Amino acid sequence: MGSYQSTTRYHLSIRLTGIEPPIWRRIVVPGHISLYRFHRMLQVVMGWENAHLHQFIIAKTYYGEPDPEYANARIQMKNDRRTQLYGVAWQENMQLVYEYDFGDGWRHEITVEQIERFQEYDWVMPRCLDGARACPPEDCGGIGGYSDLLEALRNPGSQHFYPPKSPLRICEDDPSSCSPR
Repeated sequence: MGSYQSTTRYHLSIRLTGIEPPIWRRIVVPGHISLYRFHRMLQVVMGWENAHLHQFIIAKTYYGEPDPEYANARIQMKNDRRTQLYGVAWQENMQLVYEYDFGDGWRHEITVEQIERFQEYDWVMPRCLDGARACPPEDCGGIGGYSDLLEALRNPGSQHFYPPKSPLRICEDDPSSCSPR
């Protein structure tokens, strides 16, 4: 991911909603990055494959890749490539939402835990500090499909049948392991 020059360093907590026990990460990122670059970082630390659309929802404003079709849905999508993290997440304890794969509907709650401010630009290296559990595999059918998958892995002879649409990426022996890449 490299280092970035920034006057801020953000400590963030990310939690994939609707799944227990929780799948979560704690990361550090520079504030002077676009939301698109932040999306790419989230893909890496959460273990996603960047195969689907995404959006951020911050204070009732949507950020992502603008598309003329959104106008029909009356959604004003601001360009995430032109929006900096520090410009939309300006205070600690602020909540952001990151949605990935609109079909499966993976919703991530992001909390700004701490913002370090520097007097001048400094190099900030994004990194994952901590986390728990691997993310579900791509195209597994959302929370319900993931639940069925885990049941099928726990009880191979059970009534749950899981025909994966893509190769399983999780650790079949221990899906509780955290495997941020």
